[in-house]
Amino acid sequence: MDNAETKKPKTIGVTNDVWRELKLLAMEREETLSETIDFLLKQAGADDGKPDSKAGTARAKTGAKP
Repeated sequence: MDNAETKKPKTIGVTNDVWRELKLLAMEREETLSETIDFLLKQAGADDGKPDSKAGTARAKTGAKP
């Protein structure tokens, strides 16, 4: 079984319109979709005033003590 970190996902759950916008932005920036998404995530983190966090981090279970 392949490790999730080494195997790239084949699809992401976005609408066709969002996919087109991402693709156009990536072409304008002359970079890959992954690089464009990383850029957008970092930009969103900066806009929120929060430090960047990795996607997919686990949430604490309800009632779990820190």
